[in-house]
Amino acid sequence: SLSVLGGLSLVACIGWFLHNQSMIRLMFDSSGLNPVASILFAVATIALVILRKQRWHLVAQFCGLIIAFIAGLQLLGAAGVLPFTVDLGFFQSEVLAVSATYPSRISLFGAFTFLALGLGLFLAGLPSFKKRVDVLMFFAGVVGSLGIMAALTQFLQLDKTFTLPFIYSLSLGTSLLFIVCGFVWMQILQEQNRLGGSLRITFAAFKWPLLETLPVIV
Repeated sequence: SLSVLGGLSLVACIGWFLHNQSMIRLMFDSSGLNPVASILFAVATIALVILRKQRWHLVAQFCGLIIAFIAGLQLLGAAGVLPFTVDLGFFQSEVLAVSATYPSRISLFGAFTFLALGLGLFLAGLPSFKKRVDVLMFFAGVVGSLGIMAALTQFLQLDKTFTLPFIYSLSLGTSLLFIVCGFVWMQILQEQNRLGGSLRITFAAFKWPLLETLPVIV
């Protein structure tokens, strides 16, 4: 739910401020939730709350733009296109200190997923996209599907077995929060468009993103 998403991201933000590694790791994860990632999840929570209330759509668009912009910079930096990454640019000493014990960087995979989340939330805030439920469900499915694939990859340790550097350092907590984002967003779309809570609709939203993501992971 939104309370879980907002609560965990807030806990991680406070953990970075207090230098508390248990809070940064969300107390169960072997790697830390990046400070930029925790901020972006908090911004995503605000956008989803606004979309659920169906008001202040400009704020939702702005939140989506913030997420997409920061994720785009992080993606270009992680890919070596830019000479910097956002997380090290603003939290270099903190991230490097925690990274010495627990991986806590935003991977290419994580940055791309945040980019998809930000673009989708921006489109969701546009009045012209209010009835484009299929497009918005697809974006929600992409975010959730990428979270599922990342969680499975880490749970089965495929990133280490097959040496997948683009997903390495993406924490399990981050993957689970992506899944929460995708499912909560789908639930909001189903409620607002009277689609009901059908498992068939949810599966359809995840089916194509999962099939498109699987070859990338494998």
